[in-house]
Amino acid sequence: MKNIFVIKYNGEKQSYNQGKVLNSIIRSGIEKKEALNILIEVEKKLFNGISTRELYQIVSRQIENFGYEPGKQTYKLREALGKMGSFDFEKFILKILQEEGFECAYDTIVSGECGEHQVDIIAQNENKIYYVEVKHHQNFHRNCGLGTVCEVQARLEDMNNGYGKKKFNFSQAWLFTNTKISDHAKKYASCKNIKLTSWRFDSEDLGLEKRIEKLGNAEVEKIIEIINDKKKKY
Repeated sequence: MKNIFVIKYNGEKQSYNQGKVLNSIIRSGIEKKEALNILIEVEKKLFNGISTRELYQIVSRQIENFGYEPGKQTYKLREALGKMGSFDFEKFILKILQEEGFECAYDTIVSGECGEHQVDIIAQNENKIYYVEVKHHQNFHRNCGLGTVCEVQARLEDMNNGYGKKKFNFSQAWLFTNTKISDHAKKYASCKNIKLTSWRFDSEDLGLEKRIEKLGNAEVEKIIEIINDKKKKY
């Protein structure tokens, strides 16, 4: 098809990515052959300068037209995480790590070489002690960028250089966020061995939504209830 540009939520213009749209249809639980038929119908309705929100709406309508459920719960989950307060999101990540078998300390002050640091979570298993930084964004369409992972690395280095003033010698930094992570941030994190967990991405191939799914449907429903302003404690 002819070149089409899509306007992202941050106003950035990018070329239409057919493979990305096809994968989003398949993630709704639709077989690839049928997903290709849906993609054909979606592309009939595209126009140059379409926004990502409009594109999502077209995809959802076409999935429904073919008699399938367009994965609305996943979208609601992402929206609900954005509506969480920062404190609630930190406590929720704490719960995820505890459910995965980590021994955790929450909201700890750790002395570094040059200053003291408030650490969201210290997560420990048999082999490693993680400094866990939790970054929450209300706008769940924005990316977590290079500046954030640079800050995480700087804090890790200062805390480990100050080892002796504290009982923690961190094996690795681990960043959790409810949004996606920019390619520049991923590249830097890979170079510095920072573990990343975000929406649709994890450095060990288990994105945030997959970690939540492991908690079970009941927990997922609790999160989605936040959309209706029902405050829950995790």
